[in-house]
Amino acid sequence: MNKMQEQCNRFHAGKSVDAYRFMGYHPVRTNGKSGYVFRVFAPHAKSIAVVGDFNFWNPEDTPMKKISPGIWEAFSYVAKKNQCYKYYIKRADGAYAYKTDPYGFACEALPGTSTQIVDLDFVWTDSK
Repeated sequence: MNKMQEQCNRFHAGKSVDAYRFMGYHPVRTNGKSGYVFRVFAPHAKSIAVVGDFNFWNPEDTPMKKISPGIWEAFSYVAKKNQCYKYYIKRADGAYAYKTDPYGFACEALPGTSTQIVDLDFVWTDSK
């Protein structure tokens, strides 16, 4: 069993105390390209896309695929730090809804409600 499958199994079993390390957005480097992976739990969704500043909020640009029951994933090599995004979800009733990432680490300033991609490696200190 690979690491991804282990994380999905722990999540579904309710034993994932560190789901934030797996769900939401995370920087990745694959095939020599840097980008972000996005993961969300939406067990009743018919389809999901990641929409944001990086794809002009176009739901056809970054569709997600189901990698485990209810867990969806997509990669973007054009998403950048400080850009905003949401999930565009086709619900079980066929209606569409924009949703903020429940595992996001930052949100844009009000009145906006989008998740903002931030540098997860930033080290906070008490110095001025």
